[in-house]
Amino acid sequence: MATLTTMTTRTEQVTQQPGSATLVQMNGFDHVLVGRPNEDGTVDVQCVGSVDGAVAFLSQQPKSSPKE
Repeated sequence: MATLTTMTTRTEQVTQQPGSATLVQMNGFDHVLVGRPNEDGTVDVQCVGSVDGAVAFLSQQPKSSPKE
């Protein structure tokens, strides 16, 4: 969870450079690809933009489950 939180938290640092240039340094990602294994050996993947999105995806029943 700590890694997902770090990866989905985007920060910006703006500094004024000599000569009127503005430097914007961005850290983090907009979206992160997460995956969960299926019982048949395949993997379901989804691109998420938050920890909540990752938890919701990872909490779902895998598609290859006999319950579907």
